Amino acid sequence: MQLFYPQEYRFILKWLVYWLSVMGGYAFILKPLGFTYYNKWFGVFSYFIFFSYIGIVFFWRPQEKFNFKKNLINYFVIILFYMLSSLSLNFFFPLSSNVIFHIKKLGILFPYLTFGTLLSKLADVFFQQVLIIGMVYRLSFLRKQVKVVMLAFCLIFFILHLPLFFLFGIEAFIFILPSLFAGGFFAWVLLKFKYGISYSLAVHLSFYCIAAYGFRLYYNG
Repeated sequence: MQLFYPQEYRFILKWLVYWLSVMGGYAFILKPLGFTYYNKWFGVFSYFIFFSYIGIVFFWRPQEKFNFKKNLINYFVIILFYMLSSLSLNFFFPLSSNVIFHIKKLGILFPYLTFGTLLSKLADVFFQQVLIIGMVYRLSFLRKQVKVVMLAFCLIFFILHLPLFFLFGIEAFIFILPSLFAGGFFAWVLLKFKYGISYSLAVHLSFYCIAAYGFRLYYNG
């Protein structure tokens, strides 16, 4: 079983460099300038939407664009549910001073669950989904078995998340460990289901909602 083919190396490298460059631009340029999920959030929102569009141009083929159009209504419903459920969570489980302290200490801002942090995280996730869709469909072009695509993308996705150690230290495991399973899961959902693009977004956003809730529970003691 061959996971990767020589003709794919350039595409995979470009994909990794693009993803890490965009995320690095946020972490090392925008954040020091005061643009975060919480402060000046519209700048972060616009940043990820812009590079999502560039990602579509460079990494999507007509097939991906066609499938995305079939999922547009589902996308709007999922986004509406994400916003309402997250804001409700913020209402029923408000932030404690200890949670706020750890949010600021770790720099993991999405657990604030404010309108701005939710929209900026949504744009971030949309950017990730654009690149995930592009890579999974590209891998499926040379592979007939879904499980082979799952294994290949799982490895790529895991490698992609390793630099998070430089940003969050040991807390990076919050994202790295799920990435071991998320890569395979995203590939499976995208290739096995008619509305896989919608399901992929729903699961991705749900992860951050659950993580925000877990973050509050853990640091509330």
